[in-house]
Amino acid sequence: MLIYYNSSIICAKLQRLKIPFSHKSIGSSPISGIFYLNIYKMKKLHLKTSANDSGLLYLKKIPDEEHTYWSGKWDIKFSVAKTLIGGMIFLHKEKSKKSTFGGKVLDVREVEYLEGKRTRRVEFKIKSMVEGRDVKWEGKDHSMAYSGGIIDT
Repeated sequence: MLIYYNSSIICAKLQRLKIPFSHKSIGSSPISGIFYLNIYKMKKLHLKTSANDSGLLYLKKIPDEEHTYWSGKWDIKFSVAKTLIGGMIFLHKEKSKKSTFGGKVLDVREVEYLEGKRTRRVEFKIKSMVEGRDVKWEGKDHSMAYSGGIIDT
């Protein structure tokens, strides 16, 4: 999406919200504060997970990396999961309740899971963000859905 705007204040707000974008001056010499702004489409995914006394299952803190976790055993094709890098994931205990954890997807890796029919699963490397909490479920919500499906925004 291409937007013309008249203020660099918008850039600062997008940075605070961690929305990916690029900008540059129009023409060979900058016109006082006029830039074009390219806002990238972002993918997001809502997932239903279980919890126990110590917190959400399948969510492991990565040592020596601030606010960064692996969330895993998801039955999602690796090629599809890779499209979420740079997007957002939201973890819910119930689809009817807002997310308890969420953040930006930094990476994805394939893992072997020995239970169930499909043993090839994925784990997402997620940078926890405040914007990932208290978000309503979006996407598929039938009774058997553990995933809302990938949503383009």
